[in-house]
Amino acid sequence: MQAEIGFRDEMVVKAEHYYVWAIGGSPAIAELLPLDKAGLNVLFMDDIKAFRAKKVKILNGSHTAMSAIALQLGCCTVKEAFSTPLVDRLINQMVAQEVLPTIDGDRHELEAFTKQILERFYNPFLQHQLADIALNALSKWTTRNLPVVVDRWHSREEAPLTVFSFAALLVLYSGESENTGFQPRDDERIVEELRGTFERNNIPGWVTGTVEILSLPELLGEAAARRLAAETSRAVQLILGQGMGRAAREYLG
Repeated sequence: MQAEIGFRDEMVVKAEHYYVWAIGGSPAIAELLPLDKAGLNVLFMDDIKAFRAKKVKILNGSHTAMSAIALQLGCCTVKEAFSTPLVDRLINQMVAQEVLPTIDGDRHELEAFTKQILERFYNPFLQHQLADIALNALSKWTTRNLPVVVDRWHSREEAPLTVFSFAALLVLYSGESENTGFQPRDDERIVEELRGTFERNNIPGWVTGTVEILSLPELLGEAAARRLAAETSRAVQLILGQGMGRAAREYLG
């Protein structure tokens, strides 16, 4: 009976392609399913909400940001992306300086968790396609990365690299990126509007329109949406004017 109650309340989160599992519920579950003792990367806990928040911001958010940037640097897989020093440095710096400060918990534990998560990106056998990660990337960025921007702004801090990843994503979807062969797999209506309204001579207007198309003012409020549009516009102009590599280096400082 205890096991039945425990399973009824259990929740499982699987980190995409990295086989990190968190199982929440009755402690009896760990005894009935001793998956960790079989060598699997499984965590048992009473409540996985905190784990899910960390996983979404650190792992999934890194995925989304990385794919948008690396696809414009000639990379096709996660392995290729993290073999590119510029991508490696940008994602690690974004997580350390912008993502982790928005997550509650002991900093040393968060850094250890991040190391455990991100080290999987360096797996030499990993051939996870960036184009697959970029599936429905607009909604993924809104769910995974935008909260980092919001939390940083609420703390009167900046999130330039996270905003840069949004700019990279918009450029990638615009059809004007260095990756001319990329075809977005996303909401067709939004992609058509985004591409149909693109104006190289009016990037601020295009970005503002895109922010509205994505209904971000409803999520952020008008003032924050205007700020996001303004900061994103500057990054988009830099990417289009100097190329992804030089633009990323400038944001890294």
